[in-house]
Amino acid sequence: MATQSAGKLNNIQLLRAYASVAVVYFHTGFRFGPVHPIGSFGVDLFFVISGYIMARILDSEKTRPYFLRRRILRIVPPYWFFTILVFVSAQIAPRLMISTTGNKSELLKSLFFIPFFKSPGLLRPTLFVGWSINYEMYFYCALALGLVLSTRRAAWIGSGIILAVMSACLVSGHRGALTQFYGDPIVIEFVMGVVGYYVCKRVGAVQSRTIKLLLLIAAIASALVLTASEGFVLYLTHIRAISLGLAAWVAVCSAVVLAASGWDTRNRLLILIGDASYVLYLAHTFVIYFLGRALAPHFGAWLSLNSPIGMLTDVVAAVGIGILLHLYAERPLLRILTTRFGGHRPPSEFAPTPKA
Repeated sequence: MATQSAGKLNNIQLLRAYASVAVVYFHTGFRFGPVHPIGSFGVDLFFVISGYIMARILDSEKTRPYFLRRRILRIVPPYWFFTILVFVSAQIAPRLMISTTGNKSELLKSLFFIPFFKSPGLLRPTLFVGWSINYEMYFYCALALGLVLSTRRAAWIGSGIILAVMSACLVSGHRGALTQFYGDPIVIEFVMGVVGYYVCKRVGAVQSRTIKLLLLIAAIASALVLTASEGFVLYLTHIRAISLGLAAWVAVCSAVVLAASGWDTRNRLLILIGDASYVLYLAHTFVIYFLGRALAPHFGAWLSLNSPIGMLTDVVAAVGIGILLHLYAERPLLRILTTRFGGHRPPSEFAPTPKA
């Protein structure tokens, strides 16, 4: 399918927007009546999207040579910035932190993506939400190793490495930080994304147009299933790839094939939120904490996370600040770093702005 190797898919940016806003909502802690807190499924969606995008990149001869270098340039600088910001905050105002301390050893492990227990049973880096970024770097390194072994089969080899390591950790029975982290079945969701790329690749343009209405229904239904699964079904960690990952996989594959059929979203705001989703993910907890916990006592329901208006205010503020950080910090920095150190090719990380 020609569109698989051309440009950015705006539908993927739409899913990134959905995933990032869901995570922001989840971290407000707000809940409607008996419904369980929802929104963490955004991470599952991110993992499946990541697997799809990485397989897509490695399937192109033009984007293979600088794969790991460009992934590091994309992921590491913002992650390091917010990790150090948390560390400095813990040094200045330790009473404001829950489990994060100004421990320099923990900071170094966090900066270099080494899993550790922040407190008993809590396997998280200095930047709490950075656990998923640690997985992303692990995925990239596994694929880079696959690229060394075979350029044409890098995605499959890397996926095999991820699954083999997971299996070895589970079989070992050891409960250390490394075995728990790398043995978590959530890594299957990334592999599912890789599989999804090759499944979508086999769907021709004519076929995609024939079934696009069914795909639209599947995309909407999967988004609803993600919400319902987390809101009403108590799932166990070891079946998360089934309860949430499978629905995320259907959403991603449906969105991709819909784009191939000609139904690729053109909503500029949603595409922009999708572009900003990474820095929004990293920064949103700072916004929520400042507005919902530091300022709320002085402004009442307008900022209180316990009220619908307060929750909505915090979510909108987090998204707005994420967009500003993306436009005026993340995007310019990535352009400079990629041009200078990423093979002298301009970055292609974000969806092109659709024409009116």
